[in-house]
Amino acid sequence: MTINEILEYFGNQTVYVWNGTKEELHDAQVSANASYNTLTTDYKIYFVSHGDPVTDSRATVVTI
Repeated sequence: MTINEILEYFGNQTVYVWNGTKEELHDAQVSANASYNTLTTDYKIYFVSHGDPVTDSRATVVTI
């Protein structure tokens, strides 16, 4: 998938790429008391968080 396709998939939400494992992402989101959705493609984990803005240093906002 292209970056544009990934952003389109998540709609009008802030999309992050995660530099860690799915388990680490899950633990970080649970500890932040936030629900989230993921998409894994090309060995990268993209996600949106339904809570406060993500501040974990392993998450980077995806931009075009």
